[in-house]
Amino acid sequence: MQVQEIYIVVKGHSIKKSLADTVQARILARVKVLSDYPAYKLEKLCGYDFWESLPKEEHTHAGIFVSHQVEMGDLPLRHVLRKHEYPKYYRIDLNLFKH
Repeated sequence: MQVQEIYIVVKGHSIKKSLADTVQARILARVKVLSDYPAYKLEKLCGYDFWESLPKEEHTHAGIFVSHQVEMGDLPLRHVLRKHEYPKYYRIDLNLFKH
């Protein structure tokens, strides 16, 4: 029996729902223990072991998903403006924490 993967569309990209759910859960768990001062790249927010286990394409999809979630206010993070747009950095904002 073949398992059907469910996808969500974010910013015109089809992203595995299982990836999106896992990334969001990992970030929500980690923001409680990380400092709210430094700016973090996505791999730090997700955890390096998990991040390294993902294929390169899923790095891109995770980044698109998190960026969208931050813009929608669904993650307690803020984009950090930097000289270059990529890689994106985020700062934890516990005032936005809903979960």
